[in-house]
Amino acid sequence: MTRLVRTYPEAVRHRCPKCSFALRPTSTTCENCGTFVPLEDASSISHFVKLIFGRRLNEMPVSDIAFYLACIPLVIGPPVAAIVIIGVKIMQDRSRLHLAEWQKPLGIAAANILISLLIWRYAVNQFTGSVEDTVYWLRDLFYFRPPDLMKPTPI
Repeated sequence: MTRLVRTYPEAVRHRCPKCSFALRPTSTTCENCGTFVPLEDASSISHFVKLIFGRRLNEMPVSDIAFYLACIPLVIGPPVAAIVIIGVKIMQDRSRLHLAEWQKPLGIAAANILISLLIWRYAVNQFTGSVEDTVYWLRDLFYFRPPDLMKPTPI
């Protein structure tokens, strides 16, 4: 069987995962073999994910993805996404509730959310205190008060 080889004038960065046929950056199916190319394979983030986690995103178990999302600090969205993923998976199969691979990310996500909220509350209080101090300092700097020469003296 002869394989078609196609080159594009622009630099080809995307290839079919099945037959290594050169793909356009926007295509989602291979023109040679008809294989569906997932967006993760067609994007440049695939290489980054593979460098960080050692494997592609579509090869990772869902419990690992939930664990990685649960560990992202100071941002509430990823731990909440981890809790939602874990909740959906537990609703699909109730026996997962007793497995450590699902309990561990759930606990980490809950603790991460609580700690992040406490840190953000402290940071907001510190920031508002600094703004108030700056406003008072500027007011005192530019506010002219005449000297109190003629103060009434109580008898």
